[in-house]
Amino acid sequence: MSARTTRRNEIMLRELSTLLHRHFPKESTLLTLTRVSIDDDLQHGRVFFSTPDENSRKHAEQFFKDRQSRLKYLLSQRVPLRKFPELYFCYDPSLGKELRINEVLDSMPHDTGN
Repeated sequence: MSARTTRRNEIMLRELSTLLHRHFPKESTLLTLTRVSIDDDLQHGRVFFSTPDENSRKHAEQFFKDRQSRLKYLLSQRVPLRKFPELYFCYDPSLGKELRINEVLDSMPHDTGN
């Protein structure tokens, strides 16, 4: 991945996160945007998100489905691109896996080193 692509993805992630917190503070409380991946031809972009539980995931998926075009419009006002990609929001299970690993590690007996 080129430096330009990486920078574009990082800017999109930052700006989208800002938009969510500014325009949808209640809905974005339990959302974590993990990464953005925009195709080089600027046709499609995937926005990956995580939530702490399954119920929050369902709400987030519905939220993004209902506001997909609004978010694209708001983001296109803040990020200048020659062509703005169609955005697809995808659940990223990595946060849930990390939480589960931490739970397992926390439940293990601790060795005091004696």
